[in-house]
Amino acid sequence: MADGTKDAVRDVAAAVGEGLGTRGAAKEVRILRCHKCNADNEADARFCKSCGAPLAKTKPCPACSELNDPDARFCDHCGNALA
Repeated sequence: MADGTKDAVRDVAAAVGEGLGTRGAAKEVRILRCHKCNADNEADARFCKSCGAPLAKTKPCPACSELNDPDARFCDHCGNALA
């Protein structure tokens, strides 16, 4: 009984890992979260569909020039404080 159970559990785990019940390739959905209101937006959106805030990183870091969210207080790349 234990050997059959172990094999059955392995089969179920493999099926779950492969996406049990899905047919064909699953489409990857990329989501961009608004930094202002936390609404989910499509990855290629330029403005939030909920509040209209710009989604692009526009605030450059004075130390490394990395672009950050408009309301960021610290740089995503180097951790430097932003003005």
